[in-house]
Amino acid sequence: MRYIRIIGCALAVMLLSGCVSKKAMDIPSDFWQTGGDKNIAVAFVQPPEMQAHRSGAEGLLDLAINEMVTDSVESHIQSLTHDKFEVGKSKVAKLIENRGSHSVIIPEYYKATDEHKLPKDELKKGYFDYDVSVVKDQYQATHLLVIQIMAAGTLRDYYGFIPLSKPRGYVNAEVTLVDLGNNKIVMEHRILEEVLLPEDVDWDDSDNQYPEITKVVNLALERAANRLPELL
Repeated sequence: MRYIRIIGCALAVMLLSGCVSKKAMDIPSDFWQTGGDKNIAVAFVQPPEMQAHRSGAEGLLDLAINEMVTDSVESHIQSLTHDKFEVGKSKVAKLIENRGSHSVIIPEYYKATDEHKLPKDELKKGYFDYDVSVVKDQYQATHLLVIQIMAAGTLRDYYGFIPLSKPRGYVNAEVTLVDLGNNKIVMEHRILEEVLLPEDVDWDDSDNQYPEITKVVNLALERAANRLPELL
């Protein structure tokens, strides 16, 4: 099991350090004034478990050492919830209503997995990859706003097994607005939030369940949630 975790961490490091961000697409400036009445379904995708993410050059031996050294704090981070981010649902819904449109919050998590993707021959650049017919029919929605955390927890810089920084609160999320009439993506943005620990705190406080780590993770989630309405 530990070997599987190490491989997973190796993949996570590659994703954090080597991925290229999608080009952001702002919502059209006349979106709220044109196109008739809008009923926007707001959906959150089930987030992955929180992790103690690492950034930098690490070999497999370094990963194994770091896994052993950080096992306690990582277990604590994995126990944290995404609640501070998911309160963003109500913020977004309120803004949509203030814009003169209708909103509906989908109560269950939206399924954005490979098994729910459209067939390969139906995938097109600039269009949403998933079948939205159920949402359109069930909620009589004109648009779907999909909010997905890609990674969250903490992020810490390493060179091999040597830490170069303190852990910081971390959230990486994607926000996509889809026109359900044609599956076209209307707006697409990435939210990245990092929150530094205060200089004078002892964050490695296992006896008290790492309260400073919890604070920066929750603050990163809150800041990410506050960014959601800004995109609309």
